[in-house]
Amino acid sequence: MDARRFRAAASILLAASILLAGQLAWAQNVYVEPFITLLKSAHVLKPGQYQPFGLTLGAPSVLVVMAHTEAGIERSFAVRVTDGQNFEKLKRGQAFNEFLGKSKLMVGATSHALPRHEFSIPRAGQYYLVLDNRTGTLFAQKIAVLAYVVPPTPTDGSRSMESTLSRFYAELKKSYIFNDFRISMERCEQINAYSNPDIKLCHELAQDTIGNKLPGAFTFLLFHELGHSLLTLWGDPRAANEDVADQIATAFLIMGGRRGEALEAAQWLRRQDSLSGALAWFFFSDPHLPSAQRAKNIEARLAEADRFARAWHTYFIPHTRTEVLKEMETNPKPWADLERVRAELSRR
Repeated sequence: MDARRFRAAASILLAASILLAGQLAWAQNVYVEPFITLLKSAHVLKPGQYQPFGLTLGAPSVLVVMAHTEAGIERSFAVRVTDGQNFEKLKRGQAFNEFLGKSKLMVGATSHALPRHEFSIPRAGQYYLVLDNRTGTLFAQKIAVLAYVVPPTPTDGSRSMESTLSRFYAELKKSYIFNDFRISMERCEQINAYSNPDIKLCHELAQDTIGNKLPGAFTFLLFHELGHSLLTLWGDPRAANEDVADQIATAFLIMGGRRGEALEAAQWLRRQDSLSGALAWFFFSDPHLPSAQRAKNIEARLAEADRFARAWHTYFIPHTRTEVLKEMETNPKPWADLERVRAELSRR
């Protein structure tokens, strides 16, 4: 290899190593708690019936079950977890032993609550999750159930989500100027997400959005929390304002050519319990607007997408990296504030 080719190859290797080092550094800002979704379905149980599900579980692990009545006058049923030997006793109507789980009401996105049950699994083996309506009296119930396991080591699913969030963070670092923060995805016992400015996404939120085939809602809520984080890091006094965070999420999706995901977010918000959300906002000073109003606001902003996004693009310009501004000047978008872009580049 001649000297010129050697220098060229060395330059490529150096650039690749710098890029890889950057990606690895950004990956350290992301953590996803391992999880495996085992079951997501709905079942009609008449009084006196039960519905078993066989589960092969590793150990030690944590089994999380969210089950609630979707339809029916009666609302009371039991969630049981037992091993194979005791399940045979249950089938024969004999006394049996079951795992005692931790149960609580899980606060939803608009302050409604869902039952959540968590069971510690000490040994690997075959287990049975049982939805039990044997104490029912007159009416059938339609019961929706979601079960997932939290194993002690990373899974394909957690690695995939970590990779997705790491790429998301890397793109942010390439586009905007801000101090580092952390993104994690863990069990929260709520359908929620938080920012302080580190972002915490709840597994329960992912299950309620992505799991219900509305991944755009999850993306919107990630950008919503990002709005809180960036405004906090940039010292903006509006950092805690929930409607401003919704505005930023909508603007990011418009600028990214992802308006359909904002519409999915509006669709998901409308599915929430609007009455309980409105009551929480009125009586308990919930900082979020009622879900139906949030959905309406998203749709109104999308109706004037370019004008709406331009206002936020103007705000982002001083925090945007020079390379991105130069690319914007060369290939402008309909929502771009080119006058401010050129002024910022001249200032730099």
